[in-house]
Amino acid sequence: MPILPVSASPPAQPISKEYSIFVGDLAPEASNSDLVAVFRNPPKFIRPFLSCKSAKIMLDPVTGISRGYGFVRFTEEADQQRALIEMHGLYCLSRPMRISPATAK
Repeated sequence: MPILPVSASPPAQPISKEYSIFVGDLAPEASNSDLVAVFRNPPKFIRPFLSCKSAKIMLDPVTGISRGYGFVRFTEEADQQRALIEMHGLYCLSRPMRISPATAK
């Protein structure tokens, strides 16, 4: 009877695709959680973006101060596309957001 090789690697996990947008003109005091909150709980006339997964505000590596922009990630492409249109110009804390497609690294 032949001996079958044993795989040391775990079973492959399906890769979940993510869809990102760029968010600019953020207030210096805005945090990652503030940005997620504005997408998950937008003004009443906009449906929440339920697939909003996370947000990352970019910080200056030396000072640790916000660079005024970041990225929001979604698990659904439809939410990403809707956010590009519906969230542009809406406020996150004290400033209107500038929304545009995120470009690949």
